[in-house]
Amino acid sequence: MEQVNKKIKTPPTQPIDRIISVKPNKKYVEGEKIGTIIFSSLKEYIPIYEGTTSSVLAKGAGHYSESALPGERENHVIISGHRDTYFKSLKLLNEKDLISVETSKGTFTYRIKKFSIVSADNDTILTPRSKPILTLTTCYPFSFIGNAPKRFIVTAELTNDTTGITKNVSP
Repeated sequence: MEQVNKKIKTPPTQPIDRIISVKPNKKYVEGEKIGTIIFSSLKEYIPIYEGTTSSVLAKGAGHYSESALPGERENHVIISGHRDTYFKSLKLLNEKDLISVETSKGTFTYRIKKFSIVSADNDTILTPRSKPILTLTTCYPFSFIGNAPKRFIVTAELTNDTTGITKNVSP
């Protein structure tokens, strides 16, 4: 079985601050690999697949299909993962850490702005945003056995928008 949650010893080959605008949304099929998420401070990368079903999250992180892809005008990207596998390291991240999302369209880099813990039925993370945001979600507490009652949320903002994707977006 391929090890997909491995440590990297060197930074990605593409500069992590390169921002490229994505023109029309390519619709992915559930389970299709759409990219890689890189936690720079942890030197860790995780594959991202389309969808958030159990079978998808068993392979890596899952892109919430109703959210934007990195670089799209609809700019709220939501990615989920299991707290005891691919997203267990979220608890090791800090404010201001960089998170990069590599796709076939380029590398999009976000800086962590905040962490929050919400109830499992709280759907405010689905709210559209006025600027490019990456939201990572996983169950919480991390050590909970069974269906966790809460969600651990990481909110990060795009660091350097040279593409103009935020222009003319309502505040």
